[in-house]
Amino acid sequence: MPQAPDLKVYRATHCAFRPAIGLMLLVTLVVSWTAAQEVQGIESRIVDEVTSHNEIEKNLRFITNMIGPRLTGTDAQLRASEWSAERLRDYGLANVHLEGFKIAHAWKRGAVRAHIVKPAEVPILLRAEAAGWSPNTTGMVRGRIVYFPAKTQQEIHVFHGDLRNAIVITERPHRTRSLQDKLKEERNSLPEDTEANLQLKRDEFLKAEGALAILRDSDKQFGLFDMNYAGFAFQPGPLPEAYLTPESYDMIWDLLQYGGVEVELSIEGCTFSEMPVEVFNTVGDIVGAEHSDEMVILAAHIDSWDLGTGAMDNGTGVAAVLEAARALKNLKIASKRTIRFVLFTGEEEGMFGAKAYVEKHRKELTNISAVLVHDDGTGRVDTISLQGNGAIFDVLTKALSPLRDTLALDVLSMRGGEGSDHDVFNAMGVPAFFCQQQPESYDLLHHSQADTFDKAIPANLIQGAQVLAAFAFRVAEMDRLLPRPKLSTQ
Repeated sequence: MPQAPDLKVYRATHCAFRPAIGLMLLVTLVVSWTAAQEVQGIESRIVDEVTSHNEIEKNLRFITNMIGPRLTGTDAQLRASEWSAERLRDYGLANVHLEGFKIAHAWKRGAVRAHIVKPAEVPILLRAEAAGWSPNTTGMVRGRIVYFPAKTQQEIHVFHGDLRNAIVITERPHRTRSLQDKLKEERNSLPEDTEANLQLKRDEFLKAEGALAILRDSDKQFGLFDMNYAGFAFQPGPLPEAYLTPESYDMIWDLLQYGGVEVELSIEGCTFSEMPVEVFNTVGDIVGAEHSDEMVILAAHIDSWDLGTGAMDNGTGVAAVLEAARALKNLKIASKRTIRFVLFTGEEEGMFGAKAYVEKHRKELTNISAVLVHDDGTGRVDTISLQGNGAIFDVLTKALSPLRDTLALDVLSMRGGEGSDHDVFNAMGVPAFFCQQQPESYDLLHHSQADTFDKAIPANLIQGAQVLAAFAFRVAEMDRLLPRPKLSTQ
């Protein structure tokens, strides 16, 4: 039988420990409260720093008006990557460097002339621009317009023998599509790779059948172009291809309903590099104080289309990301984890910069807590789009709840499918999100000749930079990485 304890000794020691335990609990509570207040204070400092000392207009003006359009593979796009690295070094970031990858061919735009010559008594001028990576025509070509709406292999072969010397259109004008039509198309849309493969097969069939060229509709208004590419993965398109303004495309379509239409088309002066060209992503870090090998990534894409100067798409995102880096570094904020800033290139042609980054850093993907991309123009950020990732809704809502009042954010959104660099990370199981922004004419302006510096709204970009910086700090300070699905092994 165990010996009974000496009650005098027990009471003496117990009473001696109780104040010590109480003091320890008090110290713990004070430290926790102080840490919480410090975090909240840092967020207020971020807001004040960006409001009072930001360089958003300065950086956006330089990348758009001084460097200009930044088509992937051009000298201007290379200069933009080098300049962005200079800015990150100026701001004092660590590990600033350019990560190169090669594209098959760079491409530079030539000139397009196009007219309706039948049934018009006098040729009618069409407003047209070459699609990206389009080859030239063999001088001025003339062909009848053929509507070629084929979507499957079976439908494609229905047109066998009917396309020689034709100039082809492949879709109804966007203005003729009802909301129900557009929703149906969205529901029935194919995965990106499948759609690209089908389009390539259609174009190769057209070439084999002797078609002369393809004309496409710009989904814009007021004479604006909506630029895209003719050739996939920086390869020359199978056929010469041009985009028409909606007004020009609608005219062809209307005439086609009442009889034959013939068009003259010339695409001249488009050039391709003979050899592959190296392009670059820009990378820089604010190194974490405790878990430096784990990180949160803030990103935008630095390339643009070449008719305007790439302000909405995506100079605004570049300026916001650079400002988030400047503010956090200037405040000497060291979060638990590294905050990495990445400016991708090759996004417009299929997120090639993000794909190159994921391939190069494949072994590090499990250490990425989150990726947040700013790529929707000059509108203020309403909330963070979780891309359908319901597994993290509660934990991220709790972590970001202080930001809702500070930055006037809505409840986190479950929206997805925005079609930017975050998609590449999501496909690999990395939690990657998108800044859900107010439209501010983004759909009207992006990819067009009107995508210029004057359309930017600085106050909205200040708020966007504040969201980026505060989001990164909050997520980098969490106790653990955000949960994620199993990574793809492909």
